[in-house]
Amino acid sequence: MAAAGASAGSARAGRSKPRVARDHRMSVAVLSGDVVPPADVILEEPPASGLPFLFLGGAQNADALSSLEAFRISHVLNVTTDPELGRHEGINTLQLALRDQEDENIAALFPTAFDFIEACKAAGGRVLVHCMAGRSRSATVVIWYLMKSRGMSLHDAFFHTKRARPCAFPNAGFWFQLQGEELKLRGEASETPEFYKKLLAGGLHDLRASPERFFRLYCTSFLNLGPSSAGCSSVVSDWPAGMSGGGSVEAVLESCLEHLGGHGARRAAVHFVKALLEAGKLTAAEVAEGFEQLVQRADLDEWRLDMPKINDYLLEVYAEAAQEHLISAAVHDRARRAVRGEGKTEEEAAAAS
Repeated sequence: MAAAGASAGSARAGRSKPRVARDHRMSVAVLSGDVVPPADVILEEPPASGLPFLFLGGAQNADALSSLEAFRISHVLNVTTDPELGRHEGINTLQLALRDQEDENIAALFPTAFDFIEACKAAGGRVLVHCMAGRSRSATVVIWYLMKSRGMSLHDAFFHTKRARPCAFPNAGFWFQLQGEELKLRGEASETPEFYKKLLAGGLHDLRASPERFFRLYCTSFLNLGPSSAGCSSVVSDWPAGMSGGGSVEAVLESCLEHLGGHGARRAAVHFVKALLEAGKLTAAEVAEGFEQLVQRADLDEWRLDMPKINDYLLEVYAEAAQEHLISAAVHDRARRAVRGEGKTEEEAAAAS
């Protein structure tokens, strides 16, 4: 879940403060006397003032307190799944939990990122936007911010960012979403760089409609913005009419077990199924069937090889579903016994015979 506001706890130990040199021609901040690679200046505020405002970097930049102090960073926007990166005493942090995967719904997080950066600017601060390498996730956020705040085309925002940080390269799925945002902002598409034309020519196979993909889109908004967010509502609304049945419910539930969001992802799956039911996208019978099938068909021994705590994960899912009144007490009880390896009750055995 997003962790906004000033971070708590003691500051991490930083290295000795490095000397800061500045190359104005490239608008890139350069650290010398430190093994930490530089964060790169994307914008100066006011424009052309020579005063850096928006920085783009990686996890090392966020973790090195000496570097943050050298650049007088007041805000850190963390676009990774690690909530601890960039958390230092006295620095405002916001985490947008996101994996660097083509099917992640990064566009749903753009407004939240924009508001955080704008709040930093209004306070006269300096913000570092980072992911692990400062290459895909954080670069995508920065490119969209340039499009939104400066009216740049996607083409110009991308190359502006790339000139400052040559490694910047949003993955194909993120680029595809940036193209959609450009049409919303400008009503027309700018020229696509040649390497993205080649990359997109092969097709975004992972972006085809599937219950798993829709769950991942929903989960991103759920974990960062909450179940009532526009992002969650949009995914529910876009769920295809033909993608129904207990198998779709089962696929959503299986996806949550492997998701890096942990307990939050398992809650998200249950709430997603509930939202689909309430929206008329699924029937109560399909929901019940999906929950029944999840443990009936599962090879728990095989799952335990990759997920040693699979029993706990499944019990969490069924407990949450029971609490949300998606399954009956009988279904919940059968699932608990199946997960624990217990046999059928006498009544169930008699009914089966």
